[in-house]
Amino acid sequence: MKTINDLFNCPLHSNQIDHLLIQIIEQGPHSVIITDAEGRIKYVNAEFTNVTQYKADEVLGKNPRILKSGKQNAYFYQNMWKRLCNKKSWTGEFCNKKKDGSFYYEKATIYPILDNKKDIAGFFAFKQDISCEKESKQKTEQHDTFQEELINTVHDGIGIVDTKEIIQYCNPAFASIFEVPLHQLIGKNLLQFFNKKDREIILKQTEKRKQGESSIYELPLKTQRNHVKWLRVSISPRYNLQGEFSGAFGVIRDITNEKEVYNKLRENQANLQDFFDNASELIQQCDSNGRIINVNNAWCKKLGFSKQEAMQMTYEDVIHSDHLAIYKKMYHSMKQGKKIYNMEIAFKRKNGKPIPVLANVNGLFRNGQFIHSRGIFVDISSIKQGEIAQKQYAEELKRSNEQLEQFAYVASHDLQEPLRMITSYLQLLQRRYKNKLDEDANTFIKYAVDGANRMTNMIRALLQYSRVGTRGHEFIIVDSNKALQLVLMNLDILIKDRQAKVTHEKLPQINADESQLHQLFQNLISNSLKFHGQSSPEIHISAVRLDDYWKFAIKDNGIGISSEDIKRIFTIFQRAENVQKIEGMGIGLSICKRIVDRHGGKIWVDSVKGKGSTFYFTLPEADASEK
Repeated sequence: MKTINDLFNCPLHSNQIDHLLIQIIEQGPHSVIITDAEGRIKYVNAEFTNVTQYKADEVLGKNPRILKSGKQNAYFYQNMWKRLCNKKSWTGEFCNKKKDGSFYYEKATIYPILDNKKDIAGFFAFKQDISCEKESKQKTEQHDTFQEELINTVHDGIGIVDTKEIIQYCNPAFASIFEVPLHQLIGKNLLQFFNKKDREIILKQTEKRKQGESSIYELPLKTQRNHVKWLRVSISPRYNLQGEFSGAFGVIRDITNEKEVYNKLRENQANLQDFFDNASELIQQCDSNGRIINVNNAWCKKLGFSKQEAMQMTYEDVIHSDHLAIYKKMYHSMKQGKKIYNMEIAFKRKNGKPIPVLANVNGLFRNGQFIHSRGIFVDISSIKQGEIAQKQYAEELKRSNEQLEQFAYVASHDLQEPLRMITSYLQLLQRRYKNKLDEDANTFIKYAVDGANRMTNMIRALLQYSRVGTRGHEFIIVDSNKALQLVLMNLDILIKDRQAKVTHEKLPQINADESQLHQLFQNLISNSLKFHGQSSPEIHISAVRLDDYWKFAIKDNGIGISSEDIKRIFTIFQRAENVQKIEGMGIGLSICKRIVDRHGGKIWVDSVKGKGSTFYFTLPEADASEK
């Protein structure tokens, strides 16, 4: 049988190849190429054509470079030919190109064929298609690369420890959490980073892993930089190829911020629960069917039910029958999205007695679906009692005023008659015996007449003071400019007599008793005209807005009032010391105070003795009653 070397000593014909050799080469699973010394293809087997898609007659006489893909560089081929030319075999991998242009990978071993003279007569290439293996390997490498990139980029720490808790592997996030360089963690015992108490927790978890259990738990970590962190550890057991326990695979997450948020939420929840339980108002929650699902302590205390009793009831059980129909209607509206504010209803206590409340109720909705109601109810029992007491007081005050008015009328009528008689007889004595009595008698009679006149004036003043609250008119919208002009017309003679200068700014519309406003202006301006100094009186009237009120000011340059007298000048029949010689009863300012009080305002004075006074008073604006 001829060898392949012998084939290259003569022309290559298929009938010269041993039949057995042909079968091995032709039926083998590997591609075979035989070339001459110049690299021209002399023979290819069936597997070659199967792999490359070239037929034998398409490649015979051509160079194997027709399979070149361009994936190998010139240096690759230089090394290959250098070895072959040195009559040595070469083994390597090619990325070649099939007839249809697609790439494939093959592992090749090329042998130089020597003739009898030991010269290279050709080359024998033995190739194995490794495309599938290559693709699988590339996928494996890509998968490994992806896994490595994934592990290295995740924010959770990933680590592997052996049975003694020695760290075998960890990713950058693991090192970042522990604040230790990555290379310094490998080979270290995980337990050394935790205190004694937490080591015991870890060791207990290790015992669970030995039993094949996975677990999730939390524990604190104090890093070498003294940062305290909270970790959530998810850990599972690992086994070797023999199925023996070999350690654990763990994922560690830094939940410090999460823990802080959670603790803050718990604190807020505790605060809300404390507010709910200890709020002074009654709080009640009901489900969509009206069943009570929660109440606070004030609700239980006011109504007399325990929380356990409340949970067995509906709102119908605690709303007083007089208000149940309106509350049902309100509850239905609230379930449609309406909010209820300050609706006055009454609860029914356990003993059956009513308790008046102001109801403020709204609904909680989720995805447009009504979940439950939330109601805050304010106990207004004391307010109701106050209203009753106030009503009774008002009625008593009305009766008292009526009695006072009646008394004042009787007093003025019954006292003035005797006083008129006394005055008349004294005046008769004064006229008839003027020159018949001595000087002392004349003086005594004069004092008696003056006293009777003063008594008459005081009785009239008292009657006028008492009628401020009982004989007033209804409040209407009054233009205070017109009211002031009418008063100035009434005082025109006095103003001219005193050579006074009276000025005013634009005054507002107010809600007042018009006749009493005239009296208020007249009394205050009259005082400024009356109690003037050596200079002619100068009076200025103004007003400024204060919320729902107007603050009026009447300023003069008169004799002023001492700080001691300011405290008592608004009291009936009380006068300042420096005006005792000036005619007056001490009733004007007290009447002003009663008028301002009736209008819901205040009156006061700023004054310096000898430097004038400014009287202030407040009155409601025109639409204050509507607000």
